[in-house]
Amino acid sequence: MVRLQDAHLENANTLLTTALTILDEGYVALARSLAILGLAESGKAQSGLSVLLI
Repeated sequence: MVRLQDAHLENANTLLTTALTILDEGYVALARSLAILGLAESGKAQSGLSVLLI
């Protein structure tokens, strides 16, 4: 379960880092979409943590 959470967090980091890079290039809509996907990935990791704590 921990490896799955790590994978979600790594994906989130990649998406958010890419969003910042794309934003610097002026692609606001694409950057926003990538940031939203990154937040969703981090939420998946948080959901997995909640299951472990119950």
